Amino acid sequence: MNSTLTAAPAVRPLTASEFQRWARIDADLSDVGLTIALDAAIDEVERWIGARCITQTWTDTWHDFLTTRLAWNPVQSITSVAYIDNAGDSQTLSTDVYELRTDIYGAYVGLKYGQQWPTDLRCPPTGVTVVYVAGFGDTGADVPGAIRNAIASLAAHKYEYREGDILPPEAVWNALQPMRFYPHAEHA
Repeated sequence: MNSTLTAAPAVRPLTASEFQRWARIDADLSDVGLTIALDAAIDEVERWIGARCITQTWTDTWHDFLTTRLAWNPVQSITSVAYIDNAGDSQTLSTDVYELRTDIYGAYVGLKYGQQWPTDLRCPPTGVTVVYVAGFGDTGADVPGAIRNAIASLAAHKYEYREGDILPPEAVWNALQPMRFYPHAEHA
């Protein structure tokens, strides 16, 4: 599976000024270290929990329909499902064929009752393409507090220990354990 960001989020789950106030850092907001620490913490937390905080669009590709578990959670909607047919042409599936499903591992594309996957699928490495919208919502207020707190804690740690030789407190990861989707190995 390959996952590509196709429409980035409009905002961060925690702004630089919110982070600065939370961490009680007396620095100018133009301090590049603040935003570097914050962005690194957001990325690390999102990867660890297997979710994206703010609404964004992703495109995932697979070689067949049997492995269509989406890379990022929570999934708000599926925009399209397409595949390459035996003639090498791209075909877009009708929404009558598939639906968004979730289980303890996160979201995936499933068949609706009485439907079947196309049988004329050519299986190159990117034979099936799913475009979907993931994230808790459009603003930081939509992101669960435990996640925002973990981002702030990790960012403060990264800002304080810029050399990177001291591991973040285990409490950051422990607090996120209940929020974690059990994603594929690429997110671990």
